[in-house]
Amino acid sequence: MSRPLRLFVSATPDLEAEREVIGQVVARLPVTVGWEIKRTPRRGEPLPPALEAVAACDFYLFLLGKDIAAPAGVEWDVARRAGKRPLAYVKDVLHTPAAQVFLRDTRVAWTRFASDEELWELVQAALAERLLERAPAYGLSAVEHEALAALLQKQEEQPPTEAPAVEGRPKGAAGGGVILGPDSLPPGGVLVSAED
Repeated sequence: MSRPLRLFVSATPDLEAEREVIGQVVARLPVTVGWEIKRTPRRGEPLPPALEAVAACDFYLFLLGKDIAAPAGVEWDVARRAGKRPLAYVKDVLHTPAAQVFLRDTRVAWTRFASDEELWELVQAALAERLLERAPAYGLSAVEHEALAALLQKQEEQPPTEAPAVEGRPKGAAGGGVILGPDSLPPGGVLVSAED
């Protein structure tokens, strides 16, 4: 596949730290394909580009916290109409009546999580499984296929490990981002500078 894989993360406003976990999971998958990560727009950001990204994504992931808030519900509807198979996660917190209705009416299997560590393990396994389902279409090598299969096997055999702590202002893909694969780099690579 010559283009990066597209992941859209719809999440309620109370799950900013969890968005960072998702970005770190994607960056640490044992594959060299590029990724483009888009997210629910922040307050004041335009909605139409996000909805276009939802309709065009390869993977649609939804994180529900204590309440369903706009525009996450609209993104959900666009994803469902576009035929996306959502990876749906709900945090074990007290949910508002609106969130409870949303959980009931969506009619999908929600995966519950209580901590960043649980979310890390769950999303890593789900993305690895989805990548393996279409490995040739995504351009995965035999080595990458084996590495993903080994990652899944290891998760089945061992208790969950700790995810790296996420503190302070998001610095990774929580605000959206691009993870370049080796085929995406220009000759000579890319100059990378660190932000303080």
